[in-house]
Amino acid sequence: MAGFLKRGNADEKTGTKDISFMDRTGDNWYCKQDTNVILFCNTIDDIINGKAESFDFIKREDAIKQEKNAKKEVVERKKYILFTLANNNKILVRVRGELK
Repeated sequence: MAGFLKRGNADEKTGTKDISFMDRTGDNWYCKQDTNVILFCNTIDDIINGKAESFDFIKREDAIKQEKNAKKEVVERKKYILFTLANNNKILVRVRGELK
């Protein structure tokens, strides 16, 4: 599993904190409906058996990467979701990695 990457530096004078970013685009994940919880797991059985890694989030943003094809037309390629946690850390996942 990927770890957090730090962006910025904590500054005691200004009171700003480090913001962490976690790239989990290679992982399977599940988001419970009507809750603000994202779970990372290998299979749905991991969730049932309590082996999933979970995070509470406050914001969910959808993003689509657009690229030009051979005909120079803009097409949508990869779909992502950016989760913002309560401490302002970020987790990026691919839509295709969501378990249904």
